[in-house]
Amino acid sequence: MSYNKKLTYTVDDDGRSRLHIPGQTRTIRMDPPMKGDKPAPSTMGDKDWACHHWICTLRYERRQFTVDFWTGVGWNRKPTISDVLYCLLSDAIGYENSRDFEDWASQYGFNPDSRRAYSIYQAVKRQSKRLRRLLGDELYEVALWEWDHEFKKEKQ
Repeated sequence: MSYNKKLTYTVDDDGRSRLHIPGQTRTIRMDPPMKGDKPAPSTMGDKDWACHHWICTLRYERRQFTVDFWTGVGWNRKPTISDVLYCLLSDAIGYENSRDFEDWASQYGFNPDSRRAYSIYQAVKRQSKRLRRLLGDELYEVALWEWDHEFKKEKQ
């Protein structure tokens, strides 16, 4: 399965955003993000990081994946499906490209003896597996290796 057409997403009046999958009539949907009140996780470094917490639920076919998403205080809008998927796919690419924890840690400049680094790695691993379950194996692979490029062009 290969998609050569450009990815597009829309935001409905009710705040739901949809990613239109090229070559398919199905879409990946995200419910309107809900404002949360969790502080930034300690894995993000600075415990006093001023941020906004969002609870985002992605849906595809009959599956769903709810994820916590943080943005800096300068971010003045609700995240869209494009924002959330870009972050999830970026993390998943790093995980999938690593042979193991030590390889992942060296790629991201972490000390492989660090418990904090291992905790972050485990969180990324769980998140990547949940994203794979949401999308299914075939679409997950396409998203990793073809869509990430589209999201990067959009962010520039």
